[in-house]
Amino acid sequence: IVLNEFKNVKVSLFNTLGSEVATIFSGNLEQGSHNLNFETANLPAGAYIIALQANGTRLTKSFIVTK
Repeated sequence: IVLNEFKNVKVSLFNTLGSEVATIFSGNLEQGSHNLNFETANLPAGAYIIALQANGTRLTKSFIVTK
């Protein structure tokens, strides 16, 4: 995550039905580059959506967990 200013950030993981599976991060981040790690070993195989919300902006990406 690269932020151009201090922001309140929430990163969440959703299944394809739209249910929130996990909150990966929720809090304030300073300006700059940040790395977040999330372990997928406990997730069932399938498609997921990761959503980043920061001060009213929402970005989403999909990914697949394979076993």
